[in-house]
Amino acid sequence: LSITDTDPIPINAFINGSVAPDAAEILTSTNSVEVRQFSGTANQDVKFIWEVPEDLIGSTIQVSVICWVSNATAPANGEIIAFSISGDSIGNSDNLPASAGGAQTSSLTADATYVQYDRLETAYSDAITIPDLLANESVNLNLIRLATTTDTYAQKIGVAGIKIKYSRV
Repeated sequence: LSITDTDPIPINAFINGSVAPDAAEILTSTNSVEVRQFSGTANQDVKFIWEVPEDLIGSTIQVSVICWVSNATAPANGEIIAFSISGDSIGNSDNLPASAGGAQTSSLTADATYVQYDRLETAYSDAITIPDLLANESVNLNLIRLATTTDTYAQKIGVAGIKIKYSRV
C-alpha cells in the first residue's frame, strides 16, 4: 500500500543557480507573498536540497511551481509559463557534484482571466527520474525558467515556491 504526498518548498529555501533570478522580494496587494522574479527573456535558475523522506518508495518525483503574476502585463490567453526541473541524489560518502537525471517540464498555458497579483500553479511535471534515488538521501534539484524556449510569456513572473509530489508507504 502506498500514498501520494506533497512537500511544499518556499522560494526562500532556494539558492542561486548559474544565472540567478532577482533577489527575494515581497509582492504586496492587500496581502503579501515572498517571490523571486524570474525573467521572461533569459533562462534563470535556482537550486534546492530536498531531504528525501525515510518512507519514500519509487525512483521518481513530480514538481509543480507556485507563481504570482507580478507584472502589470499579465499572461494573455494561450501564453505559456514553463519551467524545467532535474535532480540528482546524494547519499553518504557521495560527492556533491553528482550527475542529474533527465529534466522534465512543468508548465501552465494561460487563459484570458489572469491579471496582476493572481496566483498560478503550473501542472505537475511528468515523472522526474532521480539517479540512485533512495530514502534518507539528499536530492539536489535545479529549477530553470525556460524563457528562451517553451515559455512564451515575455514578462517576469514571481515564483513563490514549488511542490514536490512523491509516493511513500
